[in-house]
Amino acid sequence: MARILISTLPLHGHIQQNSLLVKTLVARGNDVIWYTGKRFKAPVEATGATHVGMEGFDYDDRDMDSAFPERRHYDGIDKYKRDVKKIFMDAIPSYSEEMRRILDTFPAKVVISDMGYFGALPLVLTGEPKGLKFVGTGTVPMPLASPDVPPFGPGVAVHPGVDERERNIALHNQFQNEIFADVQDYLNQVLKEHGYPQTDVYWNDIAVLLNGLFIQFTIPSFEYPHSNLPSHIHFVGAMLPKGQTVNVADLPDWWHELDGDRPVVHVTQGTLDTGDLQRVIQPTIQALADKNVLIVVATGGKSKSDIDMVLPDNVRVEEYLPYAQFLPYVDVMITNGGYGGVQYALSNGVPLVVAGDTEDKPEVAQRVAFSGAGINLETGTPTVEQIREAVENILDNPQYRKRAKELREEYAQHDAANEASQLIEQFADDEDIKR
Repeated sequence: MARILISTLPLHGHIQQNSLLVKTLVARGNDVIWYTGKRFKAPVEATGATHVGMEGFDYDDRDMDSAFPERRHYDGIDKYKRDVKKIFMDAIPSYSEEMRRILDTFPAKVVISDMGYFGALPLVLTGEPKGLKFVGTGTVPMPLASPDVPPFGPGVAVHPGVDERERNIALHNQFQNEIFADVQDYLNQVLKEHGYPQTDVYWNDIAVLLNGLFIQFTIPSFEYPHSNLPSHIHFVGAMLPKGQTVNVADLPDWWHELDGDRPVVHVTQGTLDTGDLQRVIQPTIQALADKNVLIVVATGGKSKSDIDMVLPDNVRVEEYLPYAQFLPYVDVMITNGGYGGVQYALSNGVPLVVAGDTEDKPEVAQRVAFSGAGINLETGTPTVEQIREAVENILDNPQYRKRAKELREEYAQHDAANEASQLIEQFADDEDIKR
């Protein structure tokens, strides 16, 4: 078995999505160090890996605006670009140096990094330490630029059966040479200032193209089709635990209400975008307060009191929910579009209403619509009327449930953690990994 160093951004969703993979790698006999934020020591050690905390560039993802106060003054694409520069790219020197120190005493054969993590890039570009092999994990929709798909970021729609390549090529040219040219220049400036080689690879393609193996945590039907996908990219299904159980005593006291007497509507804003529950959660409650449905809210760690309204009788609120047990009862899930949560829903055959406009959320939302398993509201602040209409549409139109169930069957064909672990172990021994 191999020594493996995994390095991930200190973000709850990225830790959560990679945890099962790491746990499986350890269980299969690999020696794993996980380098990430200090606050994730307990969940990392629960996988069996050794935790090494970030020293020079760490932050608490539960309050990004406090960690990076300047971002409060930006919105839209300007905020997105600033986040990429100041949160992801400014961290490169610190992360790279700390990884090198780990590798001095832990001569790993494989380095795994998640999407958005640029800390391993100097190691890739310099080829030092020698013999290292690099793996990327796809914890957000695959951003690979191609004439077959529009640029990643704004959530440009893809229409099945329509030839949109001319449009896509024009948009890629605009994004790479105009809109995001300053981001590419910023990346190369950071690299140059610290003595690292620069790169011609577009910054948003780096995780996919510069790793020798790239593992996407979904199924092909949830991604846009590419006519010439590189052979080192593999889809392994949703990276989710199977057969996980919760003690009956630990279940909420309202659990018996999931008995099928009325449709169950679940709403969440994930675990990162929870600063303002009026964005999605409160409008959902208002939209469905007088409907014969059970509304189950997950606040993502916020207190019930943070919901600034009197709760109707058909609302149940928890900070977190045991998804493996809960989602099979859900008829519709309303979400801001967190990648992991969407994978969890679809792997349980739950159709979706997506309302997200931050980070990768617009791209997730468009893929939900493209897959036919849900509705994209194309906003992060939906109105009460938009939510009510979308939920009624899904409950009344069996096509959404049918398509979600078809995707569930495709997810069920995969054992993501073992498939990914096998690919990584094979890659450690043989660089010629094929699809």
